[in-house]
Amino acid sequence: MNQQDFMEHMLSINIEGHVIPHAWFNALKFENGKVDLNSIVLLSEIVYWYRPVADKDKLTGEFKGYKTKFDADKLQRSYKALCSQFGLTTKQVREALKRLEDKGLVKREFRNVNVKGKQMSNAMFISLDPIKLKQISGVRIQKDVSLEGNTPLPSKETPSFPGGKDVYKDYYTEIYKEIVSFLNQQTGKAFKHTTPKTQKLIRDRLKEGNTVDDFKQVIRNKVASWKGDPKWDEYLRPVTLFSNKFEGYLNKNVPANKKPAGGFAQFAEKGDDPSDKE
Repeated sequence: MNQQDFMEHMLSINIEGHVIPHAWFNALKFENGKVDLNSIVLLSEIVYWYRPVADKDKLTGEFKGYKTKFDADKLQRSYKALCSQFGLTTKQVREALKRLEDKGLVKREFRNVNVKGKQMSNAMFISLDPIKLKQISGVRIQKDVSLEGNTPLPSKETPSFPGGKDVYKDYYTEIYKEIVSFLNQQTGKAFKHTTPKTQKLIRDRLKEGNTVDDFKQVIRNKVASWKGDPKWDEYLRPVTLFSNKFEGYLNKNVPANKKPAGGFAQFAEKGDDPSDKE
């Protein structure tokens, strides 16, 4: 397999799911300095379920805010399920969760619950402390944040986390990679996540309250409308998709048979979509 074929195969793989920031390998260690892999794996599972997803009205599609991926007030998991999922023993899971608790990242709570009419005792529920998570993940701490329909956003304050600015940089690098890789996979192109302009556009949209899933939805929407069209395909690029028209792209999936006529290039160069001028 030559390099070009290899890259095409890699671009076709849409990898989603758990995210492990590089900073965790520095923050979660044993006293002897070795990385606490069990704690990292379990934390990634917990964070995955707590990562916000868009909450939209099922009938109108109207955006209502953000929600977790589960319906209860806290994540419910059993030792048995975690052992089976990650190939760990009950002791390993229990001790790893205890270490995460000692760092203030999570908290276990045991409840008696009713499941399909049957009483289940000592069901384990796990809560997550987002402030502590920010501190080990290299995310800036923002004070007095309103949570009305939005997740906390990075502020312009001095970062507060172990590892310094390099750790903060690593955290955003993972986001750049995930978004640009998805764009490349969907378009068959090869944009670089290291381009300063692309990175700035992504950060600007994140500061507006958008999520990685929102970026992926914008990409899907515009790929459905523009991909394969000789006039439009070239505008499937970061400077257009991640511009200040991002919200319009997110909420308006232009049908393939309803393409605006004329004058497209002058708008797309600025990141504008003529279809929004209707």
